[in-house]
Amino acid sequence: MWKQLHQGQASYVNKLNFIFVLGSDSHVRML
Repeated sequence: MWKQLHQGQASYVNKLNFIFVLGSDSHVRML
């Protein structure tokens, strides 16, 4: 159970990272 929770947290952080990278990338392109 703890492993599952940890994996979920990791994927959640990865999603945030992915969105942040996409956002900054599009931001740079706009500039």
